[in-house]
Amino acid sequence: MGVNALREQISEVLLTLEGELQSFSAITVAESLRHLAQLVESFPTHEGSAKLATLREGSAVTGVLTNAETAVTLSDGIAHLHDHESVPEAWSIDQARSFKKLIDATVSRHEATLTVDRSSAISLDSRLRDAVSKAVSNIPKSIGTVIGELTRYNGAGASKFAGLLQEGTQKIIDVGLGENLWQDVIQNMHQRVEIAGLVTRHPETNQIEKILARSIEELPEKGSPISGLGIWQDVDFRGQSPEEIVRHLRDG
Repeated sequence: MGVNALREQISEVLLTLEGELQSFSAITVAESLRHLAQLVESFPTHEGSAKLATLREGSAVTGVLTNAETAVTLSDGIAHLHDHESVPEAWSIDQARSFKKLIDATVSRHEATLTVDRSSAISLDSRLRDAVSKAVSNIPKSIGTVIGELTRYNGAGASKFAGLLQEGTQKIIDVGLGENLWQDVIQNMHQRVEIAGLVTRHPETNQIEKILARSIEELPEKGSPISGLGIWQDVDFRGQSPEEIVRHLRDG
């Protein structure tokens, strides 16, 4: 089945909480459904807000609608988390953390299962929670830089962050900001910049997902002429042959 056909096919992602209806906390059901909707909406293949799939009595059965492509990514990712205790390549770290929140909302209160597009029910139990916890705890971090275009900024609330369209990958990188950097972001919005800071990488793909910014530096537009002399820009190479220039650089 082609990608377009998968995106047009509607799939159900159903959450079942076992027990008598009167035994459920309304907050537990609402929180569980919210975490499920946020997880489904976070996949780029899902379009728009997640719509309610069903709401049935007996055991509490609820869920959301998505397309078949997102359902496959969700189902395969949960299986990978269960079997390998690592973040799936097609998932972000935040998606794995969102899935853990869904398990946390249910595992201590009720037996719960997740059914993705009529597949076998997946038990949201302590074993799966432990596997996901291990996956999101093994996240490599390092000091690094990322280059791209600042595309968005959110300064509401205590946490300020921005989005950077990474050069080369065209991936949106989440940028965490300190109080002293938000003005730099506003001044350089939609400009090419280099951001240095604490980098979080996907443990499977090694791709940068987040950076906690320590500095933001404006760069010339890609393709702008720059000096080819780099750190030797103060050295006078006029009148020298290529061989003499190489010898000069090598011998200092």
